[in-house]
Amino acid sequence: MAPKDCNNEKLYWLNVGSGYEISIKELAEKIRILINPNLNLQYYPLPADDPLQRKTDIEKAYKELSWKPRLTLKETINFTVDWYKYYFLDKKVEKVTNYQLDYYTC
Repeated sequence: MAPKDCNNEKLYWLNVGSGYEISIKELAEKIRILINPNLNLQYYPLPADDPLQRKTDIEKAYKELSWKPRLTLKETINFTVDWYKYYFLDKKVEKVTNYQLDYYTC
């Protein structure tokens, strides 16, 4: 059975991302430097079928929705860290974001 939205419309999936390739290690390193450079990354064996790198194909999102990334990876990480601190750690950050977020809710 296909998933449906709150209006009983059939849903389909679109990949969103930057469209450029980055390893999980590189991403973790960028986050570590931002939140606490003294953190030590932990490494675990990968499942046999796990890709070493991912590159999101955003062509369908652009064709269907005219969607394309508006933020750089650094901006996205900064926003996510500030959002997490504000909503989950009750840390007062000066400004969570100055970006208009696009989201859908029923």
